[in-house]
Order: sequence, then C-alpha cells, then structure tokens
Amino acid sequence: APRAPEPMPPPAWREARTPDTVLLFRYSAICFNGHRIHYDADHARDAEGYPALVVNGGLSTLLLLDAAVRRTGRAIAGFAARTASPLFCGRALALCGTAPDDDGRALLWAEDDAGAVALRVEAEFAR
Repeated sequence: APRAPEPMPPPAWREARTPDTVLLFRYSAICFNGHRIHYDADHARDAEGYPALVVNGGLSTLLLLDAAVRRTGRAIAGFAARTASPLFCGRALALCGTAPDDDGRALLWAEDDAGAVALRVEAEFAR
C-alpha cells in the first residue's frame, strides 16, 4: 500500500525527472555495480519483486545534489542522505529543495511518482 507522504516544507524549487534505462546502465557501469535490479527488468520483477528497474541510491542522490547546485548556484560543502524507499526507472520523480538558510543549510528531497519522499538530504552549501 502507498505510504502517506512525509510532511515537507514548501520547496523553493522543484524539478521533474524520469530516469531511463540508459541512465541506469551508464551509472551502474561507471560504478562497477553489477546488481541486476539496475539493468535486468525481468530479474527485478520476477526474482526481486520490484515493479521495474530500481534507480541506484547513489544516482538518486547525485541527481538531487546536481539539481540543488544548479538551482542555488552554490557548491555542496557536505551532506547527509537517507533513502526511505526505492525509485523506479520510467517513473516520474520530483527533485525538491528549500533555499539555503543563513548558515548555508538546506533540506533536499526526492519524491516518487505518488508524491512520497523516497530520499531526504540535509545539505550544507559552501559560502
């Protein structure tokens, strides 16, 4: 059953993205990640029980941090990430974030296609 969305603050920015098989394959290749849930859809569904290919947690984090840097124009100085649930290939996701506060801290998150928070990042931006 779908989870109730985690309450988040209003985002200062929001960016839509739909990961595709090429992106997943390339990311897995450069990371030497051979787990089949990222490139073999039949295995992901039939053996692992996922509805589609699973987006790598590192890729989700990278997409979110990249969006935050582009949206704020500031480099990331540090971050802490927590994945709550998987994101899936071919399904829309939303990359969201608050504006950095006076200390350079911001909350970033990725929502799945149902609006549930799948990834939460507490980021610190360079000054």
